[in-house]
This record gives sequence, C-alpha cells and structure tokens, in this order.
Amino acid sequence: MKIFIDSGHGGSDPGAVGNGLREKDITLAISLKQRDLFQKLGHQVKLSRASDQTVSLGARTSAANAWGADVFISNHINAGGGEGEEVWCSIYGGKGREYATRVENNLSNIFKSRGVKTKRGRNGDYFHVIKASHMPAILNEFGFIDSIKDAGKLKDYSVLERCAEAVVYGVLNLPLDYVTEKEEEKKQEETIVNTITSKPQFKKYLRYRRPYMTGIEVKIMQSRLNELGFKPGIIDGVFGSKTLNAIKAFQKSKRILVDGIVGPQTWSYLF
Repeated sequence: MKIFIDSGHGGSDPGAVGNGLREKDITLAISLKQRDLFQKLGHQVKLSRASDQTVSLGARTSAANAWGADVFISNHINAGGGEGEEVWCSIYGGKGREYATRVENNLSNIFKSRGVKTKRGRNGDYFHVIKASHMPAILNEFGFIDSIKDAGKLKDYSVLERCAEAVVYGVLNLPLDYVTEKEEEKKQEETIVNTITSKPQFKKYLRYRRPYMTGIEVKIMQSRLNELGFKPGIIDGVFGSKTLNAIKAFQKSKRILVDGIVGPQTWSYLF
C-alpha cells in the first residue's frame, strides 16, 4: 500500500498546547513511528512533514493526491475540556469507515473511547483532510492535551509507540498483539533452527495474500532466500510483495512452476 501520514500542525502552528505539551511535537513522534512500522511491513510511506515545519492543509492533501496514496492518515491531539480518543472518517462511509472502526477499537485500549465520528460540512465532509483527499482518510485524536490524565499518558513515549501501533495494525487489519506474537515466534524459530540436524521438512503452504501471511515458516523461508542471493526484503516473517517477487525469481531459476506459492516442491529446492 501507499500510505500518506499527516503529522498535524507544525512549524509556526503548535496546535493545541497544555500540561507542558505541544500537539505538533506529539503528532510528529507518533507519525515517525507509524512510518517505521509501515515500512517494516513492506509498505510505501510519505509524510506531510518529517520535521518541525509549517505545511498548509492544501499542501498536505495535494501531496497525497499527486502521489496516488491508498490511504490518508492524519494525526492530532484534542483539546477543549474532554477526555479520551476518537477517530474521524467520511460521512460517506466506505473503506475509511472500516479503517476508522478498527483503529478506534485499538485506541480504546489506551484511552477512554469517544467512538468513531463524522461531521457534515458545506458540500460534503467538514474536515479538509477528509474532504479533499482522493483516497480513504481517517483523522485520529489521541486524547486531550488539556486533560491531566491523557497528558500523563502522552508524556510517556511507550504510550506514543502504542498509539502508532494501534493505527498501523488497525489499517492493516493485523492483531494488536502482533509485536508480542513476533517476539514469541522469534523464540520458537530459534528453537527450531537450533534443533534441526538434517534437511528440514516443511509442509505448510505459503502464499501472498491479504492480510499477509506471517509466522516462523515465512521468516525461515525469507532467511533461506537471502542466503541464496534472492532478496525478500526485511526478514520479518511477513509474506509481502518483495518476498513474493523473490520466490518467483527463485522458482524461475530452478525451472519449476512460477506461481509464487511455497509448496512441497519449492520447499525441497530451498533446502
């Protein structure tokens, strides 16, 4: 996917301010973490800003539209005496509503839930980034900066990382405990690799699909492809497009069926 991430405010516009925090700083920190996570999972990312700079609303949506992004993610912090998170999407529903629903559900594990919201403006949606984007768009409000409770969370970088994960895994429809699962898979993989004393026998079929296949077998396959000179991208156990291309190149080199599916025959040639 081509994912455009909009760090709300910036430069001469600090956004909401309260409890020793500035909205522009928090949104940038969350956005940079989102970028890293999306890229690790094999997606293309562009940011409206990657530093403390002033960018107009029009420039943000124009950049996303010109690039042909698949989704527009705008990050903000609320203010005005409330508490909790909320996620905004188009009044017309669609894919943006699906993204917003999953993201909001994830964020409700961090902040008090205020739900998925929409607002009608003149000739369509109220918020510019949702109205002017030519792709599904969501606007995330990560708590209230003037709430002592929410601000206390926003001062903790580990919470900002969780906010980023909540959005990334919500958009990609991955389980929220994906990181924990990957750590456990790494331990299992190390156990498997350390106990293999002969040619490994893999039976699981691996293929490119949405949501992406993940697991130990994918990571071992990626490692083996890398050893053999085929480049599957980041060895992260996620069967993305780069892994698919590497498998097809490997199959072609062995003059076997080039279908991108790792079945018994492809496994036997890999090992």
